[in-house]
Amino acid sequence: MRNITFILALLFLWPAIAGCKFSSFSTTEKVTFYLPQIPPSGCTYWQISASCPWEVQTFTTTDSSFQLQLSKNQPVSVLAQPITKLANNSKLQFFKPAGTIYPYDFDSDSSCQTLSWENGFSADIMNRLIANGLENQLPPEQINTYISSFNWKKLMETISINQQKNLEELELNLTDNFYNPWQLDSTRLLENLSTQSFSSTYLTPTNLYTVTLDFPLTSSYIPMNHYLEGHHPLTLKKNEPELFLYQENYGVLITGSSGKNISLQWIFVPILKEAL
Repeated sequence: MRNITFILALLFLWPAIAGCKFSSFSTTEKVTFYLPQIPPSGCTYWQISASCPWEVQTFTTTDSSFQLQLSKNQPVSVLAQPITKLANNSKLQFFKPAGTIYPYDFDSDSSCQTLSWENGFSADIMNRLIANGLENQLPPEQINTYISSFNWKKLMETISINQQKNLEELELNLTDNFYNPWQLDSTRLLENLSTQSFSSTYLTPTNLYTVTLDFPLTSSYIPMNHYLEGHHPLTLKKNEPELFLYQENYGVLITGSSGKNISLQWIFVPILKEAL
């Protein structure tokens, strides 16, 4: 995330309000989290990360769901990174994570939440804020007060609405740009959220262009790949490199300012060294 120093400055300036502190951890609930029904091809397991200012849990699972015992109403970022296997049995860490944020999408009747690809972006933002606050040794109460001030529910809802609207526009040939929340300006969005004045305009990617290549590529953002299977153009952000997967073993880093002005850099795909 660019300009994280600005966000950390806000964290330092944000008051630690005692009334917002979750001082009692005796009130907990068991929450079931469901993983996306359509994982990427070749997914062998999920790397799960659940983060709050007081604790970070990481583990792996091959199941379609998992459970966490959480402090009631304590904001938690939940991310699930799909790990895929190549033909040579190497493990590939390439795809963007699915995610959700508890309790902002919690179904109290069934005590569950569902992770989605589009909500992975929002959960990743919270995860980075928590991680940077802890790395800078800020009090957990202060980090919690800060992240609790964001309208995470509205953020996730708007991204989901934008994604659905974009799919309808693509179907009607009203646009060639595929909506990818990972192409949003994270710094600009965080500045807006930190002022507690949410605006949906910050959830529309800008400076986009499309390019059509004569060979197939795989996007790290899973929802985009169904669109690319129809031989549609890639949607890219001007002057920002983006990594795509070519076949199994190679990555293509694409940078450009327009569909006619791009550069391709072939690199090795990000292999995960740790064994399951």
